Amino acid sequence: MSILKSLLKDDRKSFREISRETGKSYVAGNDKISHQNVILDSIIGENVWFGGYSGTANVLLNQGNIRHEISEGNLINTGTNQFGAVVGNDCAIGALVIILPARHDSTVCLNSSQV
Repeated sequence: MSILKSLLKDDRKSFREISRETGKSYVAGNDKISHQNVILDSIIGENVWFGGYSGTANVLLNQGNIRHEISEGNLINTGTNQFGAVVGNDCAIGALVIILPARHDSTVCLNSSQV
């Protein structure tokens, strides 16, 4: 029996888990990461919802080190060319959204206090 057939037969939860990818990321917990998502080199807070087909990009096209904005106009060099996103607690990321490297932006996140 194939691996896919055994997953479908025995455990639907396991099937959902193989339809997304989370790599080298910190996920705080109680998050809902939907199908076909790719979360790479990121920090994800608690109670975050990622809609289907969304994720984080972790490499710049020029392959340079990624700089992260820690306050308005204040960028720091992360010392790496792979860094995804920082998504705060209680955020919802809509379907088909790709967050560019090192983004930490309230316009990307719609939390319950902004609804």
